[in-house]
Amino acid sequence: MMNIFLNPTAGRGQALKRWMSLEKPLQEKIGEFRVWQGESSQHFRTLVQEALKQGEKNIIAAGGDGTLQNLLDGLMEFYHGKSIPADIRVGAIALGTSNDFHKPLRKEACLVGIPLRVPGPGKAHDLMRLTVKTPLGTEEQRCFLQASHVGTIPETNDRLTRRPGFCNWLYKKWYWLSLN
Repeated sequence: MMNIFLNPTAGRGQALKRWMSLEKPLQEKIGEFRVWQGESSQHFRTLVQEALKQGEKNIIAAGGDGTLQNLLDGLMEFYHGKSIPADIRVGAIALGTSNDFHKPLRKEACLVGIPLRVPGPGKAHDLMRLTVKTPLGTEEQRCFLQASHVGTIPETNDRLTRRPGFCNWLYKKWYWLSLN
């Protein structure tokens, strides 16, 4: 069974609304699935680990790049640096703001206009863990897929879209203009 980890606050709070338009067509496409709804980054990782403890093999992040990052972090924490079994399948549904994991967007990979990558036969990707030392001298671990963003894009998106301040204000005023 597919397990979808939904972040309802992704996409500047629009993810739940987008999910509601996708839920029925997705069920028709992939069959039954279970939805796990996260309330925070830590809660999200805990839910992923709970599904893995229950023997689930197909896990899908439904949100933005940060949601996928939390899913990967939960996966890596669960296996404590050991090899992840080859039968674990990871997918993503683009309900976020920038959805970099889905770029370049392919029309055939969309359902009701929403890009998705659901588990199935596919190619293997390297999932890596990187330990970094911050300018403050603390160590942080980042998990990422090969040729990915090393966990920095979700952090940047969070700062731009959710944290108050000048960058957030500027983002709200100029983001769409910069895309045109």
